[in-house]
Amino acid sequence: MSAHPRRVVTLSLAFVLAACVTQAAAPRPSDPPVRSTEPTASARAANLSSDVLFIRSVTNDAASNIVVIDARTGEKIRSYPDAVISPDRSTLFWTARANGAAQTVVHVVDVTTARELRSITVDGNLLPATIDAGGGVITSRGDRLVLTNSPYRTEAGWIRKIVVVDTSTGAIESVVELKGELTYGFAAIAPGGQSVLVNEYGQGATGLRVLDSASRTLLPASALGAAPARSSYGFRSAGTISPDGRWLFSIDAGDVLSYQPTDTPFLLAIDLDGRRAQRIGLPLEQKTWDFEKYLIWSMAVTPDGTGVYVVNPALGVIDEIDLREMRVRRTAQITVGAAGEDRPAALWRAVFPVAEAKRYITGGALLSPDGRSIYASGTKGVAVIDRETLASRMWETTHEFDNMALSPDGRRLYATSNAEAKIFIIDTADGASLGTFAAPSYAQAILRVDTP
Repeated sequence: MSAHPRRVVTLSLAFVLAACVTQAAAPRPSDPPVRSTEPTASARAANLSSDVLFIRSVTNDAASNIVVIDARTGEKIRSYPDAVISPDRSTLFWTARANGAAQTVVHVVDVTTARELRSITVDGNLLPATIDAGGGVITSRGDRLVLTNSPYRTEAGWIRKIVVVDTSTGAIESVVELKGELTYGFAAIAPGGQSVLVNEYGQGATGLRVLDSASRTLLPASALGAAPARSSYGFRSAGTISPDGRWLFSIDAGDVLSYQPTDTPFLLAIDLDGRRAQRIGLPLEQKTWDFEKYLIWSMAVTPDGTGVYVVNPALGVIDEIDLREMRVRRTAQITVGAAGEDRPAALWRAVFPVAEAKRYITGGALLSPDGRSIYASGTKGVAVIDRETLASRMWETTHEFDNMALSPDGRRLYATSNAEAKIFIIDTADGASLGTFAAPSYAQAILRVDTP
């Protein structure tokens, strides 16, 4: 889907991806920026951190940058236009137009040295496929990249092009042009590149469809089996990919206007290799009429890919899900991040949610490197949950955080508040503040944290 550089103002939010992995440390880059479209942060007192952050910044529906920032001073070191980073966070791909925008040049850069490794030239005016988490447009092995055009309308309807490129040779593996009254947004690519998952928008719902790369065709809507469309009165969180790239997970709050025993919130699991969907129901009592609360769902997948923690500090719940058996293993109450409201008021806000700006959490849950703690964004602040006992406490309870990342040693938590246009640094030993700095324009995801 096209990413939006503003607070979400409707319930039509797409199923998209966000995956976080541990990164190797990189030296602080010193050569000039490739090209910058972001203002440099104002000078300020030094923060208690020497980390370097790679942040995906969205400027409009068709453009984004990866901005590299010194956490100590908040100053920008460099910026890569229209860029994505590989799943192992070692390689960066940024794009530029050539020959009057008749071609696109993909520059391949080594993240640790900032040295360009090679470039790839592709016909057409294209960009890396845009999604809310800033990842997933590259296969888990980093060998294929998805590019798209900015959709445009003709007499035949909307035109959306999906291009799959071999990142080593530059060969075009697949080109699919989707035409019609419905519109489409990228969601994920299978590890082997044989399938591309897209969101299909229209007719009051958002569906999921599969593009077959070999035949270059859009498969029937029934191809995914149990994948339900999301109605106008539902919400589906930003997606999270499994470590091996095979599964795409998202939390669906269900239709808030329906309260049937079978209409529970659920974890939607899409097998990108097998082209099938599974629905793992959550307890019915975790359903809420309160629009503000069901926006706070987030999840963290275990490093071995066998489990996922589904968290909502606003509702005060956490579910531990066994991904081998596809069932809820444990459910617990955790610290509630904010007081609720009565059902009529919550229902009114669910049916008429556009009266005020809304949040969209793109990376709201993390596992600590030692596997002992879970961090999750709440209505305000961060819930810190003991993984063994599921006991919890709250930190930084006066700020809204949209995405988070940890330093490689797990000692510093970086939390972005797009409402305040700031990134907060939190000491994970005790929740103390280590400083703040200005966030770049709509900081959608913190992709990498390096400690020189």
